Amino acid sequence: MGYLTISDYRNSIQQSIFSQLVQNSYAKVVLAENAALDIVISHLTQKYDVTQEFRDIAPWDPNVTYNIRDRVVIDYAAWLDANPYNVNDCVVYNGIGYVCINANSDSPFNPNNWSELGAQYTIYYASFPRRCMYQGAQVVPTLADPIAPMFDINKNYFLNDMVYWNNALYQCTMATADVQPCDLKQYYVYENVPLPNVLPDDPVNNTDNQYWGVPIPIAVPLGIPPIVNARPGFPWTAGDNRNPQLVECMKRISIWMLSDLVVTNNRPMVWEDNYKSALDKLKGFSEGKTTLRIPLIQPNVGKRVRYGGGVKQQWAY
Repeated sequence: MGYLTISDYRNSIQQSIFSQLVQNSYAKVVLAENAALDIVISHLTQKYDVTQEFRDIAPWDPNVTYNIRDRVVIDYAAWLDANPYNVNDCVVYNGIGYVCINANSDSPFNPNNWSELGAQYTIYYASFPRRCMYQGAQVVPTLADPIAPMFDINKNYFLNDMVYWNNALYQCTMATADVQPCDLKQYYVYENVPLPNVLPDDPVNNTDNQYWGVPIPIAVPLGIPPIVNARPGFPWTAGDNRNPQLVECMKRISIWMLSDLVVTNNRPMVWEDNYKSALDKLKGFSEGKTTLRIPLIQPNVGKRVRYGGGVKQQWAY
């Protein structure tokens, strides 16, 4: 699977029409989605960390180690009567996903040999560790800031704050020190003012852990299954951590790409309108007119092109 799932299309296009576009070939869906993904990433790659957002949605596998923000879906082959199953085999029975906990070849289905994973097509994602701290208080993801526990080079961190960065936890060993206004003039232009923080895994400036402590690797323990209504602190959360605006853009572009393979000269106008609106929205993201709630590139390496001979200086009006 990729960034989208087949169920994503259900609220955007009728099933019968979607089947006509696909023509029983999932390869066409993959082709269209890959083309759409390339268009989306081309608009975002200079400003946003696209590798953080565009992760595959694959069926949960008990033999895979998952990192924070990885996402999985409950979608397996249907259970077969009297078929031999081994421990960790996954199936769908009556619309519910199960993982085998006792080898069996049952007839009929015996729930005592299986552990329920949730309804088919349920999406889970690996949760941020609850040990993250910001300015002395626990920080957790919210609807307004779904990536709050991640390190942000522009935030003001206190001593002993804990952040998540590149599959590890880091504890702050030196609080953020802002450049004082009276010292700004020594840098002459704004571009020379240093960033307020050092990246936790900086191979040059944090070699002695003077800013951030030794990394504590964080991952979902191997074989821990996603389950609905799990206890607080459980590594999996039932839900979708994809950005909804990007999901919608991807769907609209993918449907347009699929229609190009089948009904090039007879496509509904609404599909073209949706395709153009998706491109307009992506253009707005790339130009900074609107901001996506996905991780930014850190530090910001892109510079806007400015025309004119006047360089912005400190204390110049």
